Amino acid sequence: MSDALRDIFRHNAWANTRAIEACGALTEAQVAATLIGTFGAPQETLKHILGAESFYRSMFGIPQDHWGEWTSRLETLSIADMLPWAEKLGAAWDELLAGPEVDSEEVFEQHRADGTVRRFRAGALLTQAIHHGNVHREQICSIITSLGLEAPDLSAYAYEREGR
Repeated sequence: MSDALRDIFRHNAWANTRAIEACGALTEAQVAATLIGTFGAPQETLKHILGAESFYRSMFGIPQDHWGEWTSRLETLSIADMLPWAEKLGAAWDELLAGPEVDSEEVFEQHRADGTVRRFRAGALLTQAIHHGNVHREQICSIITSLGLEAPDLSAYAYEREGR
């Protein structure tokens, strides 16, 4: 697989971890804050990012229950609990992208409980994993700055400066 694509996903994993760490430093009231135009409070947004990304990764061959340690207790999941989930998720992406080339045109099917089937092209899933995380992490940063605090720099430049 392309080293460039692996680097993009490694940045994504790093950014997830940095966002979780930044939220871990917030007070209970701050981590529950919301802002119009965002998904919701930072803690709920982090759960959403990791849950969605776990789904995307599961479409490439890891059973959805692989993430059950965390997804089974979303209501009570603390920010600190999210760090090992993010680390496991980053490693799972790295494992996939270290293997044979992903066929971006391959189509995966999700059979839903209501009997419907959703189809996803592999290339779209990879793109969505990155886009989705970026959008929601920036929403978390907007909430943090709206509280008068400095948000973490989650840019690729910061990732590079920290020695990736």
